[in-house]
Amino acid sequence: MNFYTAYLEEIEKRNFFPETILYVNHHYPFRPESLFDNLISEAQYTGCSSVFPCFVDYGHYWQNFPDKGLLQIDSSMESRNNREPVMRALYGLGCATSSSIIRRGSIVGGKIGIFPIDDYKFTLNSREIGSKEIIKKLLNN
Repeated sequence: MNFYTAYLEEIEKRNFFPETILYVNHHYPFRPESLFDNLISEAQYTGCSSVFPCFVDYGHYWQNFPDKGLLQIDSSMESRNNREPVMRALYGLGCATSSSIIRRGSIVGGKIGIFPIDDYKFTLNSREIGSKEIIKKLLNN
């Protein structure tokens, strides 16, 4: 049993049986306006089991593999006009998930829907190195 399953069981002990759970992490200080409403609406009207925000990114990414060293994950060096973006999941901003998926021990599963985010500010997480200073500057403006 994981955190999400335990949380759902605690809710159901009180004779409340939600169809959808909205997970939100307090480490994300900025969220788009009406994000929670949009996630829940997307899940309801599209039949998705899980809906979460993703940062739409056209960057070129590399990953360090212990046996192979640094490898480019996306081999395309095309301009952003000629390639698909990478979608960085931001579950902590808000993730609407069907209770049946959570009972299986996962926060995402089934038919997936995403809510595209294009403002980098919403990706800031207070646990990441250096982001605390950025967050302070943004809050003071």
